[in-house]
Amino acid sequence: MSLLDIGSGIGSIIFELFEAGIKEAQYIDISKPYTAIFREEIEKRSLSEKVDVKTGDFTDNCPSVKSADIVTLDKVICCYPDFEQLVSSSIQKCKKYYAYVIPIDTWWVKLFHYSAGKIGKILGNQFETFIHPTGEIEKMVINHNFKKIYRKQRREWLTVVFEKSG
Repeated sequence: MSLLDIGSGIGSIIFELFEAGIKEAQYIDISKPYTAIFREEIEKRSLSEKVDVKTGDFTDNCPSVKSADIVTLDKVICCYPDFEQLVSSSIQKCKKYYAYVIPIDTWWVKLFHYSAGKIGKILGNQFETFIHPTGEIEKMVINHNFKKIYRKQRREWLTVVFEKSG
């Protein structure tokens, strides 16, 4: 199977799924420092020939990204202001399994998020995160002919896995 990991960071999901038996992966992350760390690690693990590495915004690079059996977005949708574009673009690249981890959109998570954001701005942090509507994201995936096969909430994080129907 093949993997497309969007917002890959240092590549944890990629390494885990190689151990589970995937044959190839695509890495895409907007952070140059994370990409540099990942490149070093795939060299150490002799995986360079099996991973296509891209640095940049997935939605900008979407045309050059190949479809994959598995598409993962681990704590990425919440970093993107236009969740509809990110989700719809990434679903188009998925052949079999689609998975994401997002913060749940409840009042207490929104309150914490708002407070942390204000403190961050005071301290000079320019990075912005978003709490997107959990139900709308799920509906978008289901409307693309996927069925939910796994859902788990742990504290503020929601993990959902879908499988393509038919």
